[in-house]
Order: sequence, then structure tokens, then C-alpha cells
Amino acid sequence: MRSQLFFAYLFTFFWCGVLTSVAGFLGWLYPPFSLIILIPLLFLISWMWQMVVLIPALQRGEKFLIAALVTIWLLHLLGVFVPETGFDAVWYHLPIVAEFAKLHRVVYLPDFYQSLNPLWSDLIFLHGYQLAGEIGAKFVAYMFGVSFLFVSYQLAREVMNRQWTLISVLIISTFQVVAWQSSSFYVDIAKAFWEIAAVWLLVRVLDHCGGISEKIWSALFFGASLATKLFSLFLLPVFAINIFFPLSLFVALPFYVFAFQHTGNPFYSFDLHTAKLGEIGGATSLGQYLWQRTLFLPTSLTELTLFSRDYTSLLFLVFAPIFVMNWRKMISSRPLLFLLFFAAAQWIIWWYIPPLSTRYALSGFAVLAILYVFTMKNYIDQRPRSRSYMYITITLSLLFALLPRFFVAQRQLRYLSGQQTKRQYIEQFYDGWIDEKLKIWHHL
Repeated sequence: MRSQLFFAYLFTFFWCGVLTSVAGFLGWLYPPFSLIILIPLLFLISWMWQMVVLIPALQRGEKFLIAALVTIWLLHLLGVFVPETGFDAVWYHLPIVAEFAKLHRVVYLPDFYQSLNPLWSDLIFLHGYQLAGEIGAKFVAYMFGVSFLFVSYQLAREVMNRQWTLISVLIISTFQVVAWQSSSFYVDIAKAFWEIAAVWLLVRVLDHCGGISEKIWSALFFGASLATKLFSLFLLPVFAINIFFPLSLFVALPFYVFAFQHTGNPFYSFDLHTAKLGEIGGATSLGQYLWQRTLFLPTSLTELTLFSRDYTSLLFLVFAPIFVMNWRKMISSRPLLFLLFFAAAQWIIWWYIPPLSTRYALSGFAVLAILYVFTMKNYIDQRPRSRSYMYITITLSLLFALLPRFFVAQRQLRYLSGQQTKRQYIEQFYDGWIDEKLKIWHHL
């Protein structure tokens, strides 16, 4: 019953995207239509309530992990109620949906070449914007964040018991990208949500727990990712394992046709970025950039865990030897091999596409976290005496990842408690780059 309810949520959320895309191209984006977002939200709340009912029957350790998860996600929720300060959010995401809301349709906005991006998830954010303005859009971001967490839980449960699954989603919840995009109008966490949903259903098929319907829905969910961001095109070789993957292209097709109609190029915004790839990456040419990235590939693990602005988890570095030790077990299982392949593909995408940000490959690093926890569990099963050491290391790593969030929460609470004005809060983010974007959007 609970798994059926969760799938019903995915089903309604997907169809919310389908109907919204149709409405956008037909000019039906009026405020009453935005109430459609309440349908998947009600299914999500129903599923969450079913999970809450189970809590009294859980073991003490599992209850502790759930309490930690709730605490972390309450910290993330604070960001919904403060002014938007994300660079891309105030540069084009919010201005574009604001114009669409005024015109009640999807149109090409010459001042924003990003209006030719795939806009599947942007249009879902539009519902929140029409119902409650900027805060409504940020709440949709939180909805995507929670959905990403829950679908990651479903995926992890395919390969691990409940306790270790909770540990894996606890680690994922502390990723920097998850923390800030769960309350900011960016589409990377939405993209990751659709991808993890697609991966989850394919894993069920590979594990002989699913059939044709799972394959079809996996293709459709990946199509939602393709219709959300152009970078998803790089994952086509991964999802080609699914014979129904042409359905993915069909879902995204309207957005690429729209871009072709206005520019003669279905990948217009992608080509703009490609032309500047070497420049963005700090190299004099594209060739030099690719050579530099290949040369420094061995340093990517420390970059991912220690030196990246959008950090993931120290556990990727600390437990790398244990992960390597378990490679035979992973390649001997079809589901685990597919997850490993998916994570590796996302790793390459992250490393080679500037600027270096884990948000471009968030779903891959979530899958990698699940695989790491799987290997950690196996290590403890084989060496029970290592249990205390492993638990202490996991706890310290989580606290290290959460430390910056406490400072962020403190800053947010100063604004929410009335100690700062909106202008004072926003001026903290001036850095010479975002200043004008913030002033324009917030009318400062």
C-alpha cells in the first residue's frame, strides 16, 4: 500500500508536469490552473503520513536517524521564508516565470536566452509563484527537495535494510547542493529527482521486481529530466539500456522544437555555453581545457570532498579504500553494476563541465552515496569490531558537513526574527557579481 501510494505521487507529479507544459504552450497559465500542484502535494503528504504511522514500531536507532533527518530538513525549510538570493534564480529563473505568469503562456523572451531552455520543472515552479509569489516558488523547491530525498530512500531500500537506507539519505541530506537548492529556485534538484526516479524503476527491473510498466515509467521520468535541463542529454547512453528510452525524447521534444522555431537551433542555449567552455573553465581554448581536466582527473576525489564550493561528503574520501575493496561485489550484481555505471557517468559530467559544481550531477552523487553506504555495511558485516569506528566516522563527517548550515540558519533567523530588514539581509550577499541582479529583482 505504501509503495503504491508513493508511485501514485510520482504518477501525479509527472502528469502535473505534462499538463503544465501543454497549458504553457497553449496560453492557459492562469492562477486557477496552478491549483493543479496541490494534487501531487496531497499524495506526497499522504505518503509521508503513512511513514509517520510506522515510526512507533521502529528500533531506537532508526528513530534517532529519523529525528536527525527531520532536524536537518527543518533547517533547510528556513530558507523558504527568506528573500531569494540565488544568482541564477534572480538572474533568469524568477524573471522568466514572472513574465510567463503575466502573459499566461510560454514565450521567447529576447532578454533571456534561457527562455529557450527546456522548462518542464521551471513551469512547475511557476505554480508556486502564481499562488504565493517568490515564497511559493521557493516552497516548490522544498517540495522537489523532499521528493528527491524520498525517492533516494526508495532506491536505497532496493539494496539495503531500513537502518542503512536512513544513513544513506542522511548523508545525501547534508550535501551542500541539497541544502541550498531545497529552498531556492534552481532546477538541478528537480532534475536529480526525475533521474533518481528513473534509476529506481530500472533497478527494480534489473532485480526482477519490475516489468514493462516500470521500464515505460522510467523512460518517462528520464524524459522529464531531459525536459528540465540540457545537461541530461549526456545521460542518454546510460538510459539506452531501457528499450523504451525513445519515450524520453518524446517528453522533452516540445521544448527543443520551441527553441528550433525561434533560433533554428534546438540546443541554442547549450551551444552558447559550449562556445565559452574554455573561457569558463579558465583555459585559452576548449582543447586546452579538456586536456587540463583529464590531467587533473586523479585529484577529482579531493576536489569533490574538500575543495569544492558545492561539497558532498567527506565519507567519499575517508572510505574510498573500502569502496574499492568491494568492486567485485558490485560488478557481480546487475542492479549494483548499473548504479555504479550511472554514478561514474555523472562523475565525468561533473568533472568536465564548468563551472565545477556538483549540482550538474547531483543524482550521480546521491547514487554514489548509496553505493558507499552499501560497501560500509558489508565491511561491518565482515568485520563487526569496526562498527564503532565506522559509526563515529559517519557522525563526525555529518557534523562537519552540517557546520556551515548552522551559520546559514543563524543568518536566516536574524531576518525571520525581525532583527534585519529585507535590504540588510540581501546586502550581505553583494559580491560584485550578483549585486545588480539582486537589486533588479528585489527593486532595491
